[in-house]
Amino acid sequence: MPISKNAGQKLISKFKGLLDLIPPEFRAKLGITQTVQQVPLDVEIDPVAGAVVETKLTQERTNERTKTIVEIEGDVTDTLVSQVRLSNGQIATRTRSFIPEGTALTPPVGAVDGDQKNLGIGFLDQTVIDASLPGPTVFSTRIAPDGVVIQIARTRKLGTNITESESISSGVWTKIYREGETDQVATEVIETRSVLT
Repeated sequence: MPISKNAGQKLISKFKGLLDLIPPEFRAKLGITQTVQQVPLDVEIDPVAGAVVETKLTQERTNERTKTIVEIEGDVTDTLVSQVRLSNGQIATRTRSFIPEGTALTPPVGAVDGDQKNLGIGFLDQTVIDASLPGPTVFSTRIAPDGVVIQIARTRKLGTNITESESISSGVWTKIYREGETDQVATEVIETRSVLT
């Protein structure tokens, strides 16, 4: 018959938040402080709030726990700025921000893209790609069904600066219209071709 042994007291550890959820670029820029302290068993885990992004109570002995608090340091309003080339050849600015959860996404008027990723620790990783307006004009051509070459010029600009029209002057047909994006920003498309007589 086997000898039964006392299983002993359970060692209970508790965890909230996770430093690893913060992208490494922000960790390197902001700085991190970790505080470790021995505490009695009746101490509860701290909440993840404010600058605190990770807390844990780890129990390795039956009579005490190790309390760890990880906080971000530095100016959380600081941004990471880089450049990106758009499909139309224009150089745009990518700005990444480490911001408090609940902050509205409010990209500037000329923004090409903007998004937020909730890190689950009270902060968002926000990226906005902004390009100056008007952008460069991109030229292309296409062949009309009657074989005539249509010249096309596309320029990203403020929607209020685009006047849609269609005209024929000196044997040249010109059509100006807008494509997509938003009410504030669109691509002006100018198509021209000679008119057969």
